[in-house]
Amino acid sequence: HFVCNDCLTNHVKAETDKPDFDGNIYCPYRSLAMGGCESSAYLGCLIARHTSQEAFHALEQGRLALREKVNSEKMQRGFDELLEIEKRKWAEMSRIEVKIADAKKHIIEKILTLSCPRCG
Repeated sequence: HFVCNDCLTNHVKAETDKPDFDGNIYCPYRSLAMGGCESSAYLGCLIARHTSQEAFHALEQGRLALREKVNSEKMQRGFDELLEIEKRKWAEMSRIEVKIADAKKHIIEKILTLSCPRCG
């Protein structure tokens, strides 16, 4: 569907402000209320060419925030998995093994690691 540059600029700004923004800008007529257009997302080069610099910047910032969110969630899942593995390992250790592990940790962190004598 044809959309003038000003309307496309406003559409891009509105789409990037939505909480469910997925990083893509689709035709304004995509919603069922507007006709249910099934065209693919606009290419970034077309958005850059036909919108204001401010709108394109908003799109890029939205995409960056989305990538950061995805990466953060991925890292958190990895951390949670490692934490669960460590919890299981500690739960399976006997009392003597726990004391040995605690002593080893103390030696590594307090004796072998260089630290400031005043604050550390």
